[in-house]
Amino acid sequence: MVKLAKECLSTLMFVLLACWCNAQGKALPTVLIGSGDDIFFSYLNDYNDRVRFLMERDSATNTTPPVTLYLTEPTLLEFNANFRQYRVYAAPGDTIHVIANRKSNLYYHFAGRKQKQVAFFNDLEAAGLGLGYPDVVSLKFNPTRYTSYEGNLRGNREKRLAILHNYQALGYLDPSFFAFALSLIHQQYVFALLYPYYDTPAIKQYPAAYVTMIHQSPVRSLVQENQFLNTSQHYRNVVRGYNNFLSRNATGTPMAFATLYRNALDSLRGPARDYELFSLLKDNINGGLDDYRGVYTGFRTACTSRSYVAYIDSLVGRHQGLVTLPKLLNTQLEDPSGAALTWQKILAKNKGKVLYIDLWASWCGPCLAQVPASHKLMQALADKPVAFIYLSVDADKQKWRKALQSTGIDAPGSQQYLLNAESDLAKYLNAPPIPRYVLINQNGIPVGLDAPRPSDMNALKMVLNIVR
Repeated sequence: MVKLAKECLSTLMFVLLACWCNAQGKALPTVLIGSGDDIFFSYLNDYNDRVRFLMERDSATNTTPPVTLYLTEPTLLEFNANFRQYRVYAAPGDTIHVIANRKSNLYYHFAGRKQKQVAFFNDLEAAGLGLGYPDVVSLKFNPTRYTSYEGNLRGNREKRLAILHNYQALGYLDPSFFAFALSLIHQQYVFALLYPYYDTPAIKQYPAAYVTMIHQSPVRSLVQENQFLNTSQHYRNVVRGYNNFLSRNATGTPMAFATLYRNALDSLRGPARDYELFSLLKDNINGGLDDYRGVYTGFRTACTSRSYVAYIDSLVGRHQGLVTLPKLLNTQLEDPSGAALTWQKILAKNKGKVLYIDLWASWCGPCLAQVPASHKLMQALADKPVAFIYLSVDADKQKWRKALQSTGIDAPGSQQYLLNAESDLAKYLNAPPIPRYVLINQNGIPVGLDAPRPSDMNALKMVLNIVR
């Protein structure tokens, strides 16, 4: 979906600058240039890996170096600030300006060729109808009041649809955007209904009438809208949520993974089926579990997407390479005192311990936001043989050392090292983008190259599952 490149240009506006390409299927370059305050944005690639960017102002020139994306299809970019999410639909050929202003009620503002289309999701946000998590968590924490909350969800959906249809009637929207936004609004509603099935304890609290409500929702028709697989995280969430729903009786049991896999095979079709099979194996492998081994061979035949199969093949072999490949073991890192040591020496120093590795940088807002949760996780595991290792990919050593002190990352019990972002080790770990977390068990075997963040309750569970 997206190929990545960086450009070194200077300008005051944050632009999606696209050029026309006559050859079908070829990527169109989209240049992102920032203005105003620092800009954080990300997107999900075809493999559900989140690619993150920081657009940081250069204090010397007061400009923001741009980034170039190569788009082959529309991509939903997500901008984050102050725990709010702002989305913009970037189609190949678009030019979109983004201005960040921390003093504004809406941190990000967008402008472009079709102004109302570019600003559509921001307009929903301003109206209190943003497509984010508020809809979702309402049901999760109020299972006994599901009827009234479902009514609220339905009401929000109708309000969003009214705005969408009004914009269409006024000629503000391209047909392709209208179709995308229409489906996304329905996806938001259905994802919120299915969200309890992401949470094991909540499942038992919902009555049979709630199950009937889901059956009567448009979930089955939405799952068939495969054209949105690569452009909508909500669509992927609906696919996973629906499979969780179908597998609800096995949730929390030893048969959970096998049931999810079988239901994906039997109940899903086309790209949605391929994606869910792939996603199940990927999550299982990255979670340090081994349930995937029983279906791995069958998956290579059942999944019709060769790129998904190649990704899983690579992932299966990739874990061991982290601790065996000479080019990685010989990678030089630096500790805060300036002393150099290799990755192999760091592993040897921590032999017999579980390693929770945090890849971060002083310029990475999402990374820094995880630090308090990291401290809590460290405290919860203080009596366990667990080493917390922070690998920074900062280019500026002084900023790295300053951030160690200001964030408390240099707290007793943790280890801090500077890793060259262009090194073989950094590239192997696919960092950046960051934050990224890696887990190695006490036998020195990597069990998760994309482990849960410290703020994720599954992080503690995952470590406790492998510690002796």
